[in-house]
Amino acid sequence: MRLITTAVGMTLLAGLALASPTVAAADTPAEDFTACVRTHGVPEFPGVTVTSDGALQLKSGGRIDPISATYRDAVAACADRLPAGTTLPRPPSIAAPTVPTLATPAAPAAPALPG
Repeated sequence: MRLITTAVGMTLLAGLALASPTVAAADTPAEDFTACVRTHGVPEFPGVTVTSDGALQLKSGGRIDPISATYRDAVAACADRLPAGTTLPRPPSIAAPTVPTLATPAAPAAPALPG
């Protein structure tokens, strides 16, 4: 009987630990950030995860245009919802088009005058 009581007690303690605010709060900044970005004009923004080293990782799904001003403005407006030290994804760099340079052939030499 004591063994059953102990097992039930341990199960209850484990359940309480999982439901504690400390454990639940770990996801709150990422969820707050996601909700904020969605309300700032990016409704299909996927969820995010903040890794132990502070990197922000986008979950799969959703459609975003990381080059758009709307996306960049939304991320900037909501960055304060993340834990201090979180590294936001860098915006992609847009390569400037290159213009090919054409070699200009040298002008032919003038013929020599008879003499």
